[in-house]
Amino acid sequence: RECSLDKSVLLKLGMHTGAVFAGVIGHKLPRFRLFGDTMNTAARMMQRGLPGELQFGEATLALLPDWVPTKLRGKLEMKGKGEVTAYLLDQAALSAQDRVPRSRPNG
Repeated sequence: RECSLDKSVLLKLGMHTGAVFAGVIGHKLPRFRLFGDTMNTAARMMQRGLPGELQFGEATLALLPDWVPTKLRGKLEMKGKGEVTAYLLDQAALSAQDRVPRSRPNG
């Protein structure tokens, strides 16, 4: 039987930049996990994000190349962080850019 879905899925994505601690947890079913404030902040960026958007803060913005289009979302209240400035990937501007692959440094 064929099934067709007429609904789209919109994901909320959060990203943060910083140090993490990594390790393998468990013996029977080992799992690789990341821990630390960076992971917590990324999770909160996702939780407070908008459907279909990638949201990040100033630490990530500072490391993005100039050609990555971003837009200011504004100040958000975040648990354990207080008020933070959030940015979104500007998808409209990204779609308008040419699709020519850009060379990366050292590669």
